[in-house]
Amino acid sequence: MIYAGGATLVGPDERAWTLSSNPGIHDYDLAVRLLEAAYNSGCVHALDPGMFADRLAEITQRRIDDEDTVLKDVRAGSLRGSTRRHLP
Repeated sequence: MIYAGGATLVGPDERAWTLSSNPGIHDYDLAVRLLEAAYNSGCVHALDPGMFADRLAEITQRRIDDEDTVLKDVRAGSLRGSTRRHLP
């Protein structure tokens, strides 16, 4: 898939991995970590670039959604600790 304003990571085998440069679509740092792990484990040959980009987009969206959920919880007060800090 081609992304406008995309980024291309090139592996040590000169294989190209095309991602969106929009952090709301693909988390670039996570992509680098995952690709490094795939290359280091020797299983990168079984990884399809398009499927990798799709999975990375799913993970990125879940992380964004989780961040939004935490902020909503903070605003709602559900992450507030107990006000009692001493023994009765």
